[in-house]
Amino acid sequence: MGPFLVIERDGPVVTATINRPDQRNAISTADAVLAVETFCRDIARDASVRAIVLTGAGTAFCAGGNVKDMAARSGMFAGSPYALRNAYRDGMQRIPMALYELEVPVVAAIKACPAAFWTPSPPSAAPATQADINTGNTMAPVPNVLPTRATELDVVLRPC
Repeated sequence: MGPFLVIERDGPVVTATINRPDQRNAISTADAVLAVETFCRDIARDASVRAIVLTGAGTAFCAGGNVKDMAARSGMFAGSPYALRNAYRDGMQRIPMALYELEVPVVAAIKACPAAFWTPSPPSAAPATQADINTGNTMAPVPNVLPTRATELDVVLRPC
C-alpha cells in the first residue's frame, strides 16, 4: 500500500501527498495521524524548508474520516460517544495542532471544479483563520517566503 504520506522536495518547497486514493485519502487510523504529526515535527526541525504544499493522490484531497469505519463504528470510530469524543481529541485533532505549530506557510492544493468552494473550519475547530482561494490551470511556484506561523491556510483549486 505504501506510506500514508509521500514526501517530495524541490529546493525549499516540500510537497506532502496523502496517499490513500482508494479511500479518497481518508484519515482513519492512528498511524495516519502519527504520520502527519511526524512529518510536521520533521519539517519544524528543518530550517531550510520555506513552504509546504499539502495535496492528495487520486481524485480527492482528503475525505476526512473514513465513513465506512464510522458507519461500522470500528477502528478509531468505535466506542461510546464519550470515548469517541476523547479519541477524536487525542487522535484526529492532533493534526490541526501539528500544522499550527509549523513556522512555514502551508498551501493546500485541492482538486476541484471551478464552481466548487472551500471554507476553513471555524477557529474553535481548527487553527486556520483564513483561506485564500486561488484558481488556475497550474500551480504557481512558491516565491521566497518568509517563515510565518501557519495561521493562514492557502488553498489552490486545481480544475477537474
